[in-house]
Amino acid sequence: VFTKVGGIWRTSESETTKDTKLTDVHLRGFFGRWDFLLDHHNERALALYLDKNWRLNVTGAPDGPQEVTAPIFVSQVRQGRGQTKLLEHRRDILSIKLDTKPNTAVVECRETTSRRFKDRKITIVERTTDSIALRNETLLILKSASKVEKFENVLAPKP
Repeated sequence: VFTKVGGIWRTSESETTKDTKLTDVHLRGFFGRWDFLLDHHNERALALYLDKNWRLNVTGAPDGPQEVTAPIFVSQVRQGRGQTKLLEHRRDILSIKLDTKPNTAVVECRETTSRRFKDRKITIVERTTDSIALRNETLLILKSASKVEKFENVLAPKP
């Protein structure tokens, strides 16, 4: 279900989560949906989950530290469509810290992603931290951080 909140289109969580608190199960389900959308380069649907002030701070990347805003992230996802082929993406949720008063959570994960780009295989292992909020039936990612633990860019074997 989609609703317009503050002039911005958002997803509306099901009636079962209306006026309830975030749970471990709810967040695991959300990340399953998020990863599916990301793996399939669905930038428009991903944008529905990003707070208008969302930022991704990346450290440990070969190009140095980066701050990625929502419009840049959406553009990068769009550009990846057709240019890269997903080989593997795995998310291991390491911890979920719930705060019931503002109905927020902090989720820490380790992600491994391998993509083929032209004749290269790029593998990234990163530790991610996402701050999530459930506001008026809308699940939003407020801010994100990524610490790249491993970056490998090698010549890919012929398919």
